[in-house]
Amino acid sequence: MTEEFSINNEQMGKRIRELREKEGLTQDALSEILSVGPNVIGCYERGEYGPSKKTLRLICQHFGVSTDYLLYGETENVEDIMEQVDHFSDADKLKVLVRLMHYFIKGNVLTKEDKACRDHMKVIIDQLFESEE
Repeated sequence: MTEEFSINNEQMGKRIRELREKEGLTQDALSEILSVGPNVIGCYERGEYGPSKKTLRLICQHFGVSTDYLLYGETENVEDIMEQVDHFSDADKLKVLVRLMHYFIKGNVLTKEDKACRDHMKVIIDQLFESEE
């Protein structure tokens, strides 16, 4: 049985408004950041229509959220993921860390939080390899 998701522009608009207000941005300021007309943000927030794919990506990158969150309100439960990783062997944890580093280094657009995480992981990996010498 497949679960179908439909995009609710009104709910997505509420999430855009919450993110904008949390960051202290006006609609005009966000419209400049996204290079859209000054009335467009209001239309998004009222649910009149949703952003284009390009603008959706820019909104997600600017606010550091996933498209799943913006479109559907879904978020990953980080606590559950961390609990699963805690049960990994040290070797498997290192493999996960290396894969994450590869993702961050290969040129993906990163949020401020991603960059901080990447930098922290670089330090950890450097320490791991220094301790083996």
